[in-house]
Amino acid sequence: MNFDDIKKAWDNQSDNEFEVPKSIEVLKKAKHPVERIKRNMKLELCIQVPAVVLIAFFPKLLHISKELYPTFYIVFVAIVAISAYYFYKFYGFYKRIGQTNLSSKDSLYELYYELRLNIEMYKSFSFALTPFALMLIGMSYASNVTIANDIAKEGLNTITMLPFLVGFGVTLFTVAVLTSWWVNKYYGKYGNEIKKLLDELKEE
Repeated sequence: MNFDDIKKAWDNQSDNEFEVPKSIEVLKKAKHPVERIKRNMKLELCIQVPAVVLIAFFPKLLHISKELYPTFYIVFVAIVAISAYYFYKFYGFYKRIGQTNLSSKDSLYELYYELRLNIEMYKSFSFALTPFALMLIGMSYASNVTIANDIAKEGLNTITMLPFLVGFGVTLFTVAVLTSWWVNKYYGKYGNEIKKLLDELKEE
């Protein structure tokens, strides 16, 4: 090996020693948003599971007529089925995050796109439950003695339906705004941090 070959090998080694620490440093930065996502998911799971159980007591809390109990619990079973599927996927993603080894750009890419997929699933879950929320509002509305008497006397018209229509509009607006705010605050902003780190790795 002549001097030029030795110099070339030395230069290549020097370049590698410069690039690898930079990649490692960027990947280390990813640990913070990943840990925050894991913590938020754990907290949310601890809140959402009891919340679904609490729905079972809504007939008494919302003063729903006993005649509507069978209908209510059919709706409740549908809510539990949808929630169980979502919680299964949610917990599966939580476990995968814990097992993810952030040692390469590919593993960070995989985590990022899986996070985006789960954010979309989260939004779909929220909107899937919206019709059931509207049904519960409708049952509560129909169980109100005063409203029921008004409907019996005047029939379904703008005046008698106004409280329900307001509740319908408020529910849709609340779900849309709250879901968007919640997802961005607890997951979206950390996903953006990971995206910035991936952009840094692209520049190497």
